[in-house]
Parts: sequence; structure tokens; C-alpha cells
Amino acid sequence: MLNKIFGIYIIKNKINNKVYIGSTTRNFIKRWSIHKVLLRKNKHHSLRLQNSWNKHGENNFSFEVLEIIENKEIIIERENYYLNFYKSYEKQYGYNICKTAHKDPMTGVSIKKEKHGMFNKTHSPESKKKISDNHADFNGEKNGRAKLNWQLVREIREKYQKNKYTLLMLAEEYNVGLSTVSHVIKNETWRENAQTDSSE
Repeated sequence: MLNKIFGIYIIKNKINNKVYIGSTTRNFIKRWSIHKVLLRKNKHHSLRLQNSWNKHGENNFSFEVLEIIENKEIIIERENYYLNFYKSYEKQYGYNICKTAHKDPMTGVSIKKEKHGMFNKTHSPESKKKISDNHADFNGEKNGRAKLNWQLVREIREKYQKNKYTLLMLAEEYNVGLSTVSHVIKNETWRENAQTDSSE
């Protein structure tokens, strides 16, 4: 499966929980292989990640898919979202060197963000609320196409919080997509506060 899809991934240090966020427009397996080759040769572009790899050892790092991206045009936008979510550009949290993703550090190829409609723009507070409300309306058991229910959603979140399940493992166990699991865990769909509001 991972050799046919692309999107956002995370490399996590199991000892200190620091992370590296990256994206791929090739496939996840190949990208992880490239990272490991460079790290084993002590030639990785992120000195923070390289130093931590050398100190803690390869077995103490995991690779996990955060989100599947169908539209390559927005991959940098989504990578920046996760960079900010994890704050992996700050030394105490992660290994990313740059605060903002502009190009692929593994190939040096620039990605033209101006092709995206939101290039050099930001959503207004009103737009952000509208987007959030729209997600809430299409959220949970009210969606007739939903494969999950609140019991399963809470099971997914609980299992992930115990650090024994990856997104991929949860997606396979509950027969849903990786992006679905990612949104559930981030509380972007099946929002607990949305359920609470609707029950009042």
C-alpha cells in the first residue's frame, strides 16, 4: 500500500518523542529508504536528526504516515500544517531545520506554491470558523456514509494515545483510510465538542 501513495509522514524518536515532518510525491517506502540510507552514511541534511540517530540508534526511530494527499498541488500546504502542529522546527520538539516547507530537501526541487489558490494568503477568522462548521456538519454518525461510530472513534483515539498503534495499523484494523484515522486523532472530524453541542 505504501508504495502506491504519497503525502505527509513523520519520523519519531521513541525515546524523547522528538519528530521530523516530511512529504513525498513519490511514495512512502522509497522516501523512508532514502532517509535511512543518508542517516546510515551520516549524510542527512538535518544535523539534528542525524545527531539523534547516531546517539539513540536506528531501532529507536519509527516512520509513520500522517496523511494521504490526493492532490499534489496542496502537499506543501499540508506539510506546513503539520510542521506548525508539531512545532518540529523548534529544537525541544523536533528535527526540522526550516519553519516553513518550500521545496523537497531530499531532491532540492522547488514546488511552486503560487499554483495553489491560497498562495501568499491566509484564511480570515470568519472563513476558518465556516470551514470548521462545515466539517462539523459532515461529522460523525450524521454522515450516512460513515464507517465509524462514536464507540469506534474513541477506541481509535485511546489506542493511538497508548503509543502501541500507528495510523496504518488503525486504518487496517478499522477498515478506513489513513487520512480518516489522521483526522479522527487530530479531532478534525468526529469532534467531541461538536457531539456535546448537538446533545445539549
